Amino acid sequence: MGKHLQTMQETHAKSNLQYLERELLYVKQFHLQEKYSENSGRLSNLMAEVRDQQAALTPEEKRLDRWKERLRKSKDDAHNCTADESKDVSKKPPPNYGILFDQIEARTVEDLEAHIDAIAKDLKNDEKLDERSGEDQQKLPKKE
Repeated sequence: MGKHLQTMQETHAKSNLQYLERELLYVKQFHLQEKYSENSGRLSNLMAEVRDQQAALTPEEKRLDRWKERLRKSKDDAHNCTADESKDVSKKPPPNYGILFDQIEARTVEDLEAHIDAIAKDLKNDEKLDERSGEDQQKLPKKE
């Protein structure tokens, strides 16, 4: 009988432990359900906000597309008015055309180099004048 009583107490202790574990699992499940419910509500609110923002964005996208089209037409019109190049691909430039451009470029480079050299000389002369005027000012007596 004592042995039965001891096994019964052990069984009762195990059942109490299982009961507590089951209650803990119920609390965890309830918590997860609450969290799921809360997150589902937030998700639906955010989805509604996204739909509202997309609805507000649609007219702006249409307006942007209209402005893009106007800009494209304006660029095409300006290009057609000012374009010198031929749209006919079969036309080729005269044979000396490239050589003439190379000569013009060479002359332009030489002119620019000469101009840069002249500016550099002017700058050196200005620096020398500044140094001389600084020395002259130091030689003058100070007025107090």
